[in-house]
Amino acid sequence: MNAFESPIMQVSSSATVMSRQAQLSVEDGALTLLIDEPVSPARATVICLHGWTLDSRSFEAQRGLAEQGIRWVRFDRRGFGANDLSPDFDQELSDLSAVIDVFEGGIYLYGVSQGGRLALRYMVENGGRLAGAILQGSHVEGLPVEEQPGDGIPLDEYTQLIASGQIAAFRETWLNHPLVSGGATPEQRDGMAVLIDRYTGQDLLVPNSRGSSVPVWPELSKWDKPLLVISGSAEVASRREHASVLRTLPTCKEVIIEGGGHLCNVTHAEAVNNALLEWLETLA
Repeated sequence: MNAFESPIMQVSSSATVMSRQAQLSVEDGALTLLIDEPVSPARATVICLHGWTLDSRSFEAQRGLAEQGIRWVRFDRRGFGANDLSPDFDQELSDLSAVIDVFEGGIYLYGVSQGGRLALRYMVENGGRLAGAILQGSHVEGLPVEEQPGDGIPLDEYTQLIASGQIAAFRETWLNHPLVSGGATPEQRDGMAVLIDRYTGQDLLVPNSRGSSVPVWPELSKWDKPLLVISGSAEVASRREHASVLRTLPTCKEVIIEGGGHLCNVTHAEAVNNALLEWLETLA
């Protein structure tokens, strides 16, 4: 294993769970893996891929599922959170391969939003290495789905704000976008603000950092592994449409989280965790 590991803390009093971090060498640097796992052999490994402007903290509410025999692996993607590697979406595919190589047994990707885009790319290019996948709020490249007014991300506007040093204005504007605030209570909005407070916007300023567009949908017809699609009932219309098309895949199960939005694993964590655990236990 091409990583240095060190235990950092015990996190559970109801079951024996070890949390540790590992420095994993990748091209031009290293990733810090945050690993929560049962001391007894894990029956599955879930690798979490966070969305745009977020970081590994967005999966904090899922860590407790390690008590149920599942290994949970989180890391900050290039240019996000505490990861100071230059943003490069295409390079992230190699990063993900390096992470997967660390672990043995059944491996599942859990991609949220832009993390789902990364998961989908990996599924069609290296899907044979996976036991299955979980997608939440994902945009599927190659699907002719028209975005409704207010659904899309105004990248030109956001890039101008970042380029002019108006990071606070950007964060306030983005926090009010339904892809962030959907399904969140007023009390939860403060927590959502914390989840984007480490985003600097460098990916908007680095040429080609968002990666090449690859129409993955035609290749997904070959996907024959279990697939769970998590959708909030308050998700934006275009992302719900993407989910409905994914649901046509023969191995796909969709779970609707009542009242949840795009980031329902944060705002409706209990319902999402129950769905994740039930699906994984069914496979086991």
